[in-house]
Amino acid sequence: MGNFYINVAVKGVSTARLREKLAELFFPTILIPDIEGHAFIYADFFGSGDGEAPSRLARALSEEPGAQYAVQCLNADDDVLMYEFWKDGARVDAYYSNPEMFQADETDAEAPRGDPGRLKSVFPFINEAEVQLVLESEEYIFAYERHQELFRLLRIPTAPAIMDFNYLQNGEVPEGVEERQLIRIGA
Repeated sequence: MGNFYINVAVKGVSTARLREKLAELFFPTILIPDIEGHAFIYADFFGSGDGEAPSRLARALSEEPGAQYAVQCLNADDDVLMYEFWKDGARVDAYYSNPEMFQADETDAEAPRGDPGRLKSVFPFINEAEVQLVLESEEYIFAYERHQELFRLLRIPTAPAIMDFNYLQNGEVPEGVEERQLIRIGA
C-alpha cells in the first residue's frame, strides 16, 4: 500500500494568523509553522467527507496578508499526484498526474496537466523545461517522488510535503521536525 496524503502549504502568513484561521475549521488540524518561511497544514480532510475543503483552505490562505502563495496537494496510494497553486485567491496552476482519475467539474473540463509558464508567475526563478520534465516524466514509480522533485525545483521544503494528518496523529513526523513543533488545533 502506498502513501495517502492531503495537505496545504502556505508561504508568508504568520503563525498567529494561521492559528486564527484554522480554529474556524470544523475538523481537527495540525500546523507545522515556519519551515523555511512555509507553514504546513494537515487536517482530517479524509475524515471530514468534504472533498473541496483543501482547495477552499488553500484559496483562503492565499488571500491572507503577506501570503506569497498557497498550495494544496493530494497523493492517492502513490498512483496519483494532484496539486493546486493559489495566489491572491485565484488558482494559478493545477495538475493531475493521472488524467484518467480526474472527474470534470465547473472549473476544468479536462484534467489539468500543470503549466510551468503559469508557475513562473509565482516562482520566477524556475527553469520551465526542468519543471515540465518532472510533470511529464513517466520515470516516477511513486507519486511522492514526483512531488518531492517538483517542490525541490520550486524551493518548497519536501519532507513536510509528503505528510498527512493521520500520519502525524500516529506519531510520524517529517524529517527535521520534532513533535514539540506541532501545533494541534481543535484536536
